[in-house]
Amino acid sequence: MKNFFFFKRAALFPPAGKDARRALKDENPQKKFVKTYERGKKSARGVVLRMMDEIPTIDLSPFVFQGGGRGDDDNKGETIVVLDEAKRKCADALGKCFKRHGFCYLENVGLEKEDIESVFREAKLFFEGQSTEHKEGELVQWEPKTNTGYAKYRAEVLNDLRLPDEKETFSVRKDSLYKDRDYFENVKRKKEWKEVTKRFYDKCERACESLCLATAVALGFEKDVRFFADTFREMDLCTLKILHSMPTKTTEISEKVGNKMSLRVSEHVDFGFATFLFHDSESLGRGLQVKKASRFDHGRDNLEEGWIDVAAKRGSRGNCCILNTGALLQRWTGDFYNATAHRVIVPDEIAAMQHRYSCAFFMDPDGETVIKTPEEIRDKLIERGVDVDKYPPLSCAEFLKMKINEMAVKQ
Repeated sequence: MKNFFFFKRAALFPPAGKDARRALKDENPQKKFVKTYERGKKSARGVVLRMMDEIPTIDLSPFVFQGGGRGDDDNKGETIVVLDEAKRKCADALGKCFKRHGFCYLENVGLEKEDIESVFREAKLFFEGQSTEHKEGELVQWEPKTNTGYAKYRAEVLNDLRLPDEKETFSVRKDSLYKDRDYFENVKRKKEWKEVTKRFYDKCERACESLCLATAVALGFEKDVRFFADTFREMDLCTLKILHSMPTKTTEISEKVGNKMSLRVSEHVDFGFATFLFHDSESLGRGLQVKKASRFDHGRDNLEEGWIDVAAKRGSRGNCCILNTGALLQRWTGDFYNATAHRVIVPDEIAAMQHRYSCAFFMDPDGETVIKTPEEIRDKLIERGVDVDKYPPLSCAEFLKMKINEMAVKQ
């Protein structure tokens, strides 16, 4: 059975007696239609719930090119885009999604089922096949200034109101950036781990170009369709991060626990342009929760309410991923597009007993790119309701450095 995006009422609104608990028990958690709810007007019966639109599944294949583009250095930045009905339909769906909440399932991005399965096979061997002592003592350790290497358990906290996140990670960047140090140093199965992560990174890099082209079309930049893609020429800030959370205890969602409980991944909005998120076939991403973020509050404005549960989806070819927009894209478009706040809890005993794996490709434009609306497209954005002067110009490198430093646990 396919897994669908679903919402558990009790996660947001405390049960009011036996009837409410019975209703929750009878609720089928895997529904064909995506249901999210938000608080409405109060009546004599309490809070009225109203359904929002379905979270879409979007097929990116119209923008995925066979050869050329980012995968071919001789043709870098020279992909010819001929707009047709399929591309416009794809771009329109993305634009509506980005404006509403910035979250969707994305199929056919250019990675196959075997690509996804192979990276998680090696990830399991990397994290579970090496002792904690070896990982913390022998591997190159992650630090903010490099954003590369192994980050030990509870080395990061994405919401500084909470305890450090219950995860360990390994971050990989573009292979040509590894000039001064071998960041795979002392890794057991080094050859296999390096090969599988590099292959996955390279395919995500090409998928990034496809998404950039679609986003430009969605904003109406048909005469400047490479507007975003051309800010990813060097790919010097993009990062592939593999995450692992060990078995733990369930997360208690209650006001008594409040903001001091530790989560597998605490509340945050991704820093950059957008993120491709993949999950292993065992945990299927269970515990992931999202909500629309406003004013870059990272979902911290209300830790208890507004969160909706998300299940991973494999798609017909087993290559479906989750796409979410980031803070940089929201800033770049003057809040016309929205960033997605998300977190990972431990929803039940079954999830608590499982190892949880995920793989995120963070799309960050080149460091020298200045996030500023260029003159030639200001009028078009203004027509679409964008406040083009809302944020002062800032380079991507400055923005990302600021966000990464916020993430590191202060020793």
